[in-house]
Amino acid sequence: MNASGAYLTQRSPAPNRRSARPASRGRPGWSLAVAVAGPVPGTPAGSPQRMHAHELVAIRPDNAVPATLGNLWDTVTVDASSLVKAGDTTASIGVTGGSDCLVWVGQVLSVASVQALVAMGDSYSSGEGNPPFDPDTDTFFDTCHRSAQAWPRLLAAADKTISMQALIACSGATAADLTTQKFKTEPPQVVQLQALPQPVNMPRLITVTIGGNDVGFASILTDCYISFLDCSGRIAEAQQYIKDTLPQVLATTYAAISNADPKASVAVVGYPHLFPEAQADVSGCDWLDNTKRTQLNDLAVMLNTAVGAAARKAGFTYVPILNVLNGHEECVKNNSWLYPIGKGPLVYDGHPVAAGQQAIEMAVQKALG
Repeated sequence: MNASGAYLTQRSPAPNRRSARPASRGRPGWSLAVAVAGPVPGTPAGSPQRMHAHELVAIRPDNAVPATLGNLWDTVTVDASSLVKAGDTTASIGVTGGSDCLVWVGQVLSVASVQALVAMGDSYSSGEGNPPFDPDTDTFFDTCHRSAQAWPRLLAAADKTISMQALIACSGATAADLTTQKFKTEPPQVVQLQALPQPVNMPRLITVTIGGNDVGFASILTDCYISFLDCSGRIAEAQQYIKDTLPQVLATTYAAISNADPKASVAVVGYPHLFPEAQADVSGCDWLDNTKRTQLNDLAVMLNTAVGAAARKAGFTYVPILNVLNGHEECVKNNSWLYPIGKGPLVYDGHPVAAGQQAIEMAVQKALG
């Protein structure tokens, strides 16, 4: 059985059943718990078979409990994370309900751990382009631009096993701003990480996006947008930097994160393609000819390849999101999920808006399981 899941029993005895019994029907206060080993043979067709171990379930038949178990069964799930901890073998919860409520008591097989999330990195984690921003990150001196719509915050809101401890990513940050230097009045991000209190009874998960500003991607976009400038030279410089310098920069950065919190799990998240894969899909961007589009997309592939290789070498999880915006890139005819380049303010250019942040959150959640 998958360690992160649990199975429901049927009402009648079964060979795989462990310490499970039905409680009386229709009486408030009866205990509710999950689960027993399975799969359990003979469960009614259409009935629930599996669920996360941090949930408890009440099972209610359509009508009276059928002797043949022929009816479909509905479920009501309750988040019981606060009631169990690793090592528990039983759990209970008070139940009130209608007279047709049938409650099961069973063995807890596993408990899903809640992780404390710290999101580090650059604008692709801070939520740039999605105002309003946290007030203290939208001042004359501090423009880290941390948004409520930033995908790390969306992830913590959507996933019951993740609790947001801190969003310390800052728009414009380079690797040095994570490791050694003050940036926009804020200490290096690893210093901020070390200053956070250790989460109580839960592991820490760190996510990080970094490397794009070291390569100069934002300024390259600006150069390419100004149609009378040929940006191929800038792109060639960035490619050479990725080959010669970026791998060691990333290795040093990832080592600093590990040293700041050796026990944390770290997930490095990549960057998406910003432009359509085919020139025929470009609409309304006269500046984006086939050469620029191809070169910019190739640069994104090269950047992600370097980031992924360095992450894996450091023993971190790498989450690729290169294609997460497919069909919704810059310069598509309808429904782009990126802030338009050239619209202003300049710092918003090329950053995922709310729909893009949601797409990244979903990709990260799926990758982390």
